[in-house]
Amino acid sequence: MNKFILIFLLIFSACSYKYPNQDNSKNELLAYTQKYSNTDESFLMIASYLNPVLDNEFLDEENIVLAVYPKSTKIDLKSFVVNNQQAQAVLSDQNDEFVKLAPIEVPWGKYIKIKAKSQDTPNLEIKFNRLLPEVRGTSRPVQESLTLKRNAKSLYWNAK
Repeated sequence: MNKFILIFLLIFSACSYKYPNQDNSKNELLAYTQKYSNTDESFLMIASYLNPVLDNEFLDEENIVLAVYPKSTKIDLKSFVVNNQQAQAVLSDQNDEFVKLAPIEVPWGKYIKIKAKSQDTPNLEIKFNRLLPEVRGTSRPVQESLTLKRNAKSLYWNAK
């Protein structure tokens, strides 16, 4: 009888455990995150649109965090455009307040914080140049692009 009570208590105590480290804003931002990978070149980028969880003081511009793998990838920071408008891109690290908001971590990559003028469009298309090394020591630019939705559909509910 004692074994039965012990097993009963263990089952119900395990089911009632609350996870204190869950961050609801990171869960919400998953709907505003997009991934692109090129397996031939071992290149990965993940962009997250941060405005849905930011305070009002940051909402006068579009705020995006871009994670790029591998860390050695050369990016032309001056080439960033969002919906064909010039954007400001800055290399950042994992301790930056915006990078900490991003729902996905890329520990072996690098982070780029992107700010652009506020736009009233359903999508944000990010374009930039990635520099590929050539044989003679010069770099060849390759344009990369990724589209984020500003109004994400729910992950849990589909309207008919």
